Amino acid sequence: MIAMISKYSFYFGERIIHKFFNKLVIVFIIFFLSNCAIGPNHGAIYTDIRYPGEFNIDNQVLGSKSGQACQYMLFGLITVGDSSAGGIARKFGILRLATIDYRFRGIFYPVYGQFCTEVTGE
Repeated sequence: MIAMISKYSFYFGERIIHKFFNKLVIVFIIFFLSNCAIGPNHGAIYTDIRYPGEFNIDNQVLGSKSGQACQYMLFGLITVGDSSAGGIARKFGILRLATIDYRFRGIFYPVYGQFCTEVTGE
């Protein structure tokens, strides 16, 4: 009788560990595969990076005006915002673009992420 109880308890414990391991693997796959979506690199806990976009080398456009707009993401499920260069130029009255740069901030990405576009021009 005692052998039967220990046999079943071992099986039950093994199932719990197996289920936990499967869930852990799925969480790691989602976490690590979603980190390669934006920007050149990310930290797992906190990220705050800027990286260059485009600039206008044909025209001598001064960067006298600037504007910024961002998109926000929560839990990899909800993303809101408009960070388009055209929308920023329209909003801040920029007629000719000089530079377009990007910034990404993330806290435990993909739990929270902020992607911003910064535009300068005249």
